[in-house]
Amino acid sequence: MVIGTAVFVFTIVFSPSPTGRAPKPGAPVFSARQIAGLPALAAKLSNPPDPLSAYLSGQLDAKAKTTLADYHSSPSHAEELKAALVENLNRIISAPVAAPSLYDETRFHDVHLRPETDELRKTSPGGEDLVRLNRLLLEDAYPSELARKQGVLDRLRLWCPPGCWRRRSISKAGCRPAPPARKRP
Repeated sequence: MVIGTAVFVFTIVFSPSPTGRAPKPGAPVFSARQIAGLPALAAKLSNPPDPLSAYLSGQLDAKAKTTLADYHSSPSHAEELKAALVENLNRIISAPVAAPSLYDETRFHDVHLRPETDELRKTSPGGEDLVRLNRLLLEDAYPSELARKQGVLDRLRLWCPPGCWRRRSISKAGCRPAPPARKRP
């Protein structure tokens, strides 16, 4: 009985996703809860106001386009649309063969990139760093529609209260060691 249960749990935990590969913990992919402004994102993908929205709209699969049209006729399809958008956005940011990077001068002409995004873009990344770059580019282009994924440093900044020495010292290198203890007279 114990061996059967262990095999079942192992199969559930370590089996690949339907796409053939499970995302690594902390992988830079979107989740449904990170689509913060669904109505605004749906409007931009339906009637693209800029080159990036037009590009993304053209990359959506037929199911997502149908769900997007259904959402505009009845907002009760919100969860279904979120699921379809998450699937499509993750496919788009993870497709390095089709498009090495989402960044293009014309697509991102009016988008203000964070320093972190711009630095990563200049390194011409590959692999998981390329997926991370594509995600950061979308976060910068749609700041009110897509919630930023919090990394370790972001979580440390939230954990430390304002004015805390740890908060001030957090950088890309991580937290600096605690200051030496004061000697009492």
